[in-house]
Amino acid sequence: MNRKITFSQAINEAISESMAKDKNIICYGLGVTDPKGVFDTTKGLEDKFGSDRVFDMPTSENGMTGIAVGASLTGLKPLMTHQRLDFFLLAMDQLINSASKWHYMFGGQQSVPITIRLIIGRGWGQGPTHSQNLQAWFAHMPGLKVVMPTTAEDAKGLLTASLFDPNPVVFLEHRWLHNAMGVVPKGFHTKSLGKARVVKKGKDISIISMSYLTIESLEAATYLNKNGIDCEVIDLLSIRPIDWNTIFESVKKTRRVLVLDTGFATGSVAGEIIARITMECFDILKHKPSRLAMPDVPEPASPALTKGFYVRASDVVKETYKNKFHSIFEIKNSHKIFKNLSEILFTNFGTFKKYTETFDSIDKNYINKNFYWGMETSILRKFKSLKNIKINDGSYMDILEFGLEKYLEEISKKKLPVSLNKYFKPLNDYPEDLNLLNIIYNSDSDQNNYIFENKYELEKKIEDIKVHKYALTINEKNLIKQNDYNKPFTFLKNKKINKILSHKFDHIIFSDCHEFLDNKNTHTNGLKKVEIYLDLLKDQNIKNFFFDISKSSTYTEWSSSNFSFLIKFIYEINIKFPSITFFLYHKELNQLLKGNQSSDKFEKHLAYLINSISLNHLHEKVKFIGADKNQLNMFLENYINKGVDQIVVVDDFLYDAAKTLPNLALIYGEDLDDIKHKFPKYNEDEYYEKRWKNINFSLKEIFCEILRIAGFISDNFQTDNTKLSMLVKKNYLEKLDNFKFKKVFYYLGSPLHLITHNMKPNRKNWKIKKNLNLLKPNDDIQKNDLKDKILNYAKKSLTEIKQSIDIDSNKIKIDEKIFDAQHYEILRDTGINTQGFEYLTHLWIEGVVPWQQKYIKLSKLDEIIPTKRLENLRLGDCIYFSDLKLPLMNSLKVLELHPNINHHYDENVGDKYRLISGFENCPNLEKLKIEHLNHFNNKKYFPLTLGSTLVDWELRKNDNFSIIRLDLNRLNELTKLEELEIQEIQASNVREIKYLPNLKKIHLIIFHNTTDDHLSKYAAEKEVTDKDLLFFKGSKKINDINLSIGSIIDNEEPGTEQCYSSYDGNGDFIEYINYKIENLTLSINFNLKNQIKIQDIITKVTNRFLNLKKLTLRFAIAVTTDNFNFEENRYYKSLETQTIDFSKFAKLKKLTDLSFMGQDQYSFLKFKTINLDSIVNLKKLKNIEYCWSSVSLAEFRKARIALKNENYDDPKYYDPDYEYYAEENENYKKNWSRMKEINSDSWDWYSLEDRFLEVEREKNKKKFEKKTIIQKKKN
Repeated sequence: MNRKITFSQAINEAISESMAKDKNIICYGLGVTDPKGVFDTTKGLEDKFGSDRVFDMPTSENGMTGIAVGASLTGLKPLMTHQRLDFFLLAMDQLINSASKWHYMFGGQQSVPITIRLIIGRGWGQGPTHSQNLQAWFAHMPGLKVVMPTTAEDAKGLLTASLFDPNPVVFLEHRWLHNAMGVVPKGFHTKSLGKARVVKKGKDISIISMSYLTIESLEAATYLNKNGIDCEVIDLLSIRPIDWNTIFESVKKTRRVLVLDTGFATGSVAGEIIARITMECFDILKHKPSRLAMPDVPEPASPALTKGFYVRASDVVKETYKNKFHSIFEIKNSHKIFKNLSEILFTNFGTFKKYTETFDSIDKNYINKNFYWGMETSILRKFKSLKNIKINDGSYMDILEFGLEKYLEEISKKKLPVSLNKYFKPLNDYPEDLNLLNIIYNSDSDQNNYIFENKYELEKKIEDIKVHKYALTINEKNLIKQNDYNKPFTFLKNKKINKILSHKFDHIIFSDCHEFLDNKNTHTNGLKKVEIYLDLLKDQNIKNFFFDISKSSTYTEWSSSNFSFLIKFIYEINIKFPSITFFLYHKELNQLLKGNQSSDKFEKHLAYLINSISLNHLHEKVKFIGADKNQLNMFLENYINKGVDQIVVVDDFLYDAAKTLPNLALIYGEDLDDIKHKFPKYNEDEYYEKRWKNINFSLKEIFCEILRIAGFISDNFQTDNTKLSMLVKKNYLEKLDNFKFKKVFYYLGSPLHLITHNMKPNRKNWKIKKNLNLLKPNDDIQKNDLKDKILNYAKKSLTEIKQSIDIDSNKIKIDEKIFDAQHYEILRDTGINTQGFEYLTHLWIEGVVPWQQKYIKLSKLDEIIPTKRLENLRLGDCIYFSDLKLPLMNSLKVLELHPNINHHYDENVGDKYRLISGFENCPNLEKLKIEHLNHFNNKKYFPLTLGSTLVDWELRKNDNFSIIRLDLNRLNELTKLEELEIQEIQASNVREIKYLPNLKKIHLIIFHNTTDDHLSKYAAEKEVTDKDLLFFKGSKKINDINLSIGSIIDNEEPGTEQCYSSYDGNGDFIEYINYKIENLTLSINFNLKNQIKIQDIITKVTNRFLNLKKLTLRFAIAVTTDNFNFEENRYYKSLETQTIDFSKFAKLKKLTDLSFMGQDQYSFLKFKTINLDSIVNLKKLKNIEYCWSSVSLAEFRKARIALKNENYDDPKYYDPDYEYYAEENENYKKNWSRMKEINSDSWDWYSLEDRFLEVEREKNKKKFEKKTIIQKKKN
């Protein structure tokens, strides 16, 4: 097997194996024993061969070279290393006047076996004195051998040969090659010095290169080969001696030559090679020899000036073209030599235009301005007989194809007596038969009106459509102006755009759909984009749209939004312009129809398109080029049968009866949270509120509501997005027995939900709000009146739904009991207990709050769904309020429960707690998440309002409080449980947990009942104490903790029920927790008398958890009726200001993220920070969200100075491009500070430096205002 290693590793191997073979070889030089080992080339050698044979040297180039000469005369073979050739010039006397001449001066009796490694080229160093390529200096001297390897294999073989050569060898390594990989043989390996290698054979031109430029040459040769120029590439490997035979043989074959040199042009090795070629091969050359080298000026340090300084592949391509296509206009006095020239013919202008894509910016600008080499307007004017420049066939279409109308404008403007294809100025309009408009999106191009040759041969594909061979192309980037969010897009106004848009087209083609569909395609932008195209079509008479949805050159990967937008785009245009036909083209369609996968994995997208076209009633308007309806339907059927194992079931009376919503639809997994994407008809948007109001179809609001609320999204319940999912009506499930579904999303709708929702858009016509506002139900008569009115409106709403033309009223089977607020049903048949769900692994069932008219009994779960293979289960807003024991589910790994007990719960339970139990029945559980264990609900007034939002808030407020407890006594038996999240759990309930042996991550929100919880019917409990958290002692594998005791109240919004809860302790629970944890979030409410204990928590956290990477701390004071004024949202007494010593946080050396009382403008607590400058000790800190109002300007200044003056040793930790910028700009390194790299905001990037400047501005503003007031008083 071929072994690949880097250039550096190859050098290391050569040295190591040679030293092992010959004990006389010694290795020394600057940095040889450094841990980095001169770019890894000498790493490990000192350990292997000892400090007697491998050692460092002081910075004395001349001295160490003299040592090498002397050592070699005693029989040693020194290998000396310099990290830069530039400074070796100090040792030239020793090398040139001693080493290189000794063998000659003593008649061949004395050899000097020195090998000197020198590194050339720009890299870590820069500028005139740190990056020179002076190989020509050494190649000039007899007695030296000079080697310049390119590949890793060259490096090993040639260095080995150099170490065993009896004469001094200068071994030159280009620093850009050290990380290059290559195949290198194992073991001792050597190559002949002075022998070049033909890297690539060719017949058109010989490219002779050395070192790194061989790589550039090969890149250029590959490109040129695709464009008809066959290059032969020679790697010199040695520039003294040079392998002349290989060079001459190649030049005699190709008869053209280009020589590349990494050094300066004058006096270069390239110049010597050209001189010898001219001497030996002059008579056979077809073109003058060319060379590319660095310009004859010292290399600048400025990045801007170094552009174009080095030879690159594009330069090689350009110079080769000049060899191949030489312009007569570059010849001096060409107008006199070719004085009878009357016409210039370009028969291959398209080829030349392709070549120009590789030119550098200077040459591109030249060609764009002057058409071709040497063809400046001033030169062309001198050709008195020249009448016309003919491009290809000489038609105006050729001018358009290559974007040459600007040259006609130049001819017209300067009154040049030379026409272009017999035209002297641009036509006012385009040719009439140019009936096809091509629209692309290219962010890198500003070109517009060029011709696109129709590669599909559409006239052959579709015989009845006469499509012109060419299309006029416009770039969407230059067509649309993107305005503010609340404004529509507009057309960019300029002469060229207007000319294109005023031309009459019959067809529009999108030749690169990927970019078009990917740009401005979502939500409001997508609608705006559709709108601008509708505007474009108003003045056209377009018959057909063509979309190329094949894989393109710019293709990265298709996304769901691409084709959701395409359907939306076609749908909206079809509404306004129903006569337009749409054609979709994919070049691998035939392969897909045969059941094979395409190169762009288009199978699922094709299935989505076929299905969406049908569901949106577009099948008569949208055609696939190369496929008929039967082929497409067969493909779709096969895809569904083999590729769909995820299903969304909608169990809702409206969805089931809707004529416009299909029994079965295919949707993207990515769109599962908003399935409206599937149905453009129901896409509403805030920006398009007027448009939405003007759309006239019945029940549009409740159709949108059902599609909105039937969405699913959760971190624990991810879809397989390589496949499509199926969206079905519940009653259609019985027809899917042959399918093997693994993931099921199940929506339990409530008739009352949509019935009352439909009352909202009718409130004006039915005068609902006016009638309801008159009611003030202070007595039973008023309440009964309100109840009757709401019931009447609800019945009216149901009647309207049944009478809608979009509804099949025969499918709505709802009796009067649906209007009874206490009515609900227990779900005993989900429809999924069938053979098709035998392999079910994921199930999510979701109800709708606050109506919840369908419930599932936890204890009966295994009777209504197959649980044998179930791995992931989520139940939300659908759990019945008794029978709460989980059944046996051996395979279950993830469980999410959201009880959300509602107004239906049984009052006879009284003050007893409901209990969810049976967790031990899920022995393989890995994740457990439970929310909404305590819940306020509207029990008293719900029967009056039926959940309608149209009535007064007082009638919809929460009036009952219910708590669910968990049986956690056996939770420790779940030995595979790694993640636990329980929100709103009683402290006394937490105390039941013994320990959790393998838990790694926990999130708890803990509360306790209080007397201030005025809606609670439960007895008050003690505050949360450390004893409630004893389970942490036995849970030693926890690494990530998010613990909240009570809820933090803020000064803008009233608190939740947990704001009453508080912690009573000194933070002893912190000692229970594994001290090795890396992530900690603490949010704690204290009672008013324990404010000072905040300091205890901070001290204990920062003393114990020294491995923390992320820390979040939030504190507040619990509210009670005694300490808080709820009407004014304030505490009766001012809270104490606490001093925060930041040096405590500075102990956490591994901290990357710190959040302490962030968003402090909302906190009632006040702080004062000291010792902020100790932030300098947090060497890993990247993000800090802090109570910045507690930091004075003086404290900020101290921190800023500390960070500015620190000697930070790893800037790349913050700034991956640090070395590049520091190398390009001397001031970058000087001014770099972590103040600019640490983010101080949780919402957006806002550096510490930005934060400091903000504080400073505010302080100065106050000073200025104070001075102004004083001055006014004086005046």
